[in-house]
Amino acid sequence: MSALWLHAAAEPYGRLVRARQAGDFVLRLSKYQPSAELPMHRHPAAYFCFVVRGAMDERVVSSRRLFDGGSLHFHPEGESHATYVGSQGITCLSIVPKGELASRTRMEAPNLEARPVAHLARRCYDAFCDSDDVSDLVLEAAALELLAGTLRHPHAALTPLWIHKIRDYMHAHYADKITLAELAAIAGVHRVHVVRAFRQHLGETPGSYVRRLRIEAARTALLESPASIAEIALDAGFSSQAQFTRHFHREIGLPPAAYRRLHLQHV
Repeated sequence: MSALWLHAAAEPYGRLVRARQAGDFVLRLSKYQPSAELPMHRHPAAYFCFVVRGAMDERVVSSRRLFDGGSLHFHPEGESHATYVGSQGITCLSIVPKGELASRTRMEAPNLEARPVAHLARRCYDAFCDSDDVSDLVLEAAALELLAGTLRHPHAALTPLWIHKIRDYMHAHYADKITLAELAAIAGVHRVHVVRAFRQHLGETPGSYVRRLRIEAARTALLESPASIAEIALDAGFSSQAQFTRHFHREIGLPPAAYRRLHLQHV
């Protein structure tokens, strides 16, 4: 008879690198050794599995599924499966809905074939690896968007008034820690609806919007203020100069110091 393991019990076959909670999601990054074999087991909670790198072969009852880097799959609650890790080993991120969100997966099984959503899992991983306070907002929003995107298709609608209300709040408080729970309370709607409608009407998630506001405030300060880059970073809401530099470079294409020199020399 096949042994059955709980979610954390697969750890004898792999290593938990890091765990993190974002709203009603628990995310776990795990690594498994090359050619590891996990006998038939099951997890008590439904979860998405994003393969960061490597490949694996999974057997579910009589079917076989192959997953490589960048792929995403979903395990319903209690589904039994065996896993065979590829020759290069594997790193994967488990995205586990809890509470009400877990109930949604039982009532309406996520469908990953409905539309491409692996990029949302990649966004979860990027935010999971980040450490500034906006990453909490980005991570929860991406996980909610991933779940919502697999449950149903978004539908077109007029921009609701509450979108403008929460956007004004974000402009006034961008340097502070903002949570989806706060935005949902201001809007008077569920967090899932905040994330879905925000992207639908503004083209990005609340987290990326707040980060852009911080970058824009810092960009202006670099040109108009004699303050040091470290001071500007903290005033804009970043936790450190290094964190600010990384996000500024990613968004603008230059490090803050180089951006300041380039523009001030033409003044």
